[in-house]
Amino acid sequence: AEAHHYLGLVLSKRNEWEDAVEELRAAVRLSPESQETHYAFAQALRKTGHADDAAAEFNVVQRLQETSRTNVQADFREYQARKMVAAGDLDRAIEDYRQLFELRRDARTATNWASAMLWKGDTGGAIQALHTALEIDPGYCWAHYYLGVAWARQHEYDHAREALNMAIKSKPDFAEAEL
Repeated sequence: AEAHHYLGLVLSKRNEWEDAVEELRAAVRLSPESQETHYAFAQALRKTGHADDAAAEFNVVQRLQETSRTNVQADFREYQARKMVAAGDLDRAIEDYRQLFELRRDARTATNWASAMLWKGDTGGAIQALHTALEIDPGYCWAHYYLGVAWARQHEYDHAREALNMAIKSKPDFAEAEL
């Protein structure tokens, strides 16, 4: 992808726009998450008179920038949440995980949020978050595991056993989930 990208840039500098478009199209196909490549491709399309295609590429650049910004915010929230867990400040960790989940709605984040609630003693909240995690990814073994722990803390041993068995089924070598 990089070779196509740089060749497209060289061709652009030489005002060989049609060839630049072809090289940058190949670069975008091979590296669809590259903001720089999409931007260069959009410029080349504009120079060749393909205004609608260029506008569509500029929209892709904007979407990639927004995604990048969201990922940076999510990474920061995750860092803060882990730092708060390590410091024993579970209230702040739970809030950081809640904010992270708004940015990154995945099973791992929901499970980490639930585990912080579980450590704090909010078993009901943890069970709710774990059900959310399993709606997102029904096979996520850690969600099943922590759900089993949560059910056991509520003395719901049949539910705990079922959840722990699902953890083992999801990951047969999952030693933490052994009954």
